Amino acid sequence: MLNRDILSGVSAILLPILVGTMTLGGCGGPKGPLLTDLANGQDLTFFKLDSLRGTRDGDRLGVRALFTDTSAMVTVNLRFEITPMARLTAGTWESNRGNRRSSGNVNAKSVDFLGGQSDAPSIGGTFELVNAQGVPEYRVRIPLTELKQRLRVR
Repeated sequence: MLNRDILSGVSAILLPILVGTMTLGGCGGPKGPLLTDLANGQDLTFFKLDSLRGTRDGDRLGVRALFTDTSAMVTVNLRFEITPMARLTAGTWESNRGNRRSSGNVNAKSVDFLGGQSDAPSIGGTFELVNAQGVPEYRVRIPLTELKQRLRVR
């Protein structure tokens, strides 16, 4: 039979380690590049999420993400229905990389949405950018981000 003092001493040491490991393991969300070239396998790790704008209108949310590096940009326009769960209802994209321009539609692989009733909503997820032939060209990862800048509706 184990001594209770030994068990309580072990618990006092292991519990903080276990809680700390679980907390740190859940931080940060998915890692990896924000933009991946699925068509040509080019290294796009220098691209950053330059801006993320969005406006909520009832159960609809419009979002524009702009990914840039020093000489190129990829613009992604997304429309979500957020009741009862957020789902992508429409999406288009345009790319201007060097002398190559391309565009197409967006497919959602995952969507993350938080709040937005009284504060700014937060959106994130993973999306495939499909060209006119239906072939995935890029994968974009948008970290869950609060939409602090409103999207100007035209």
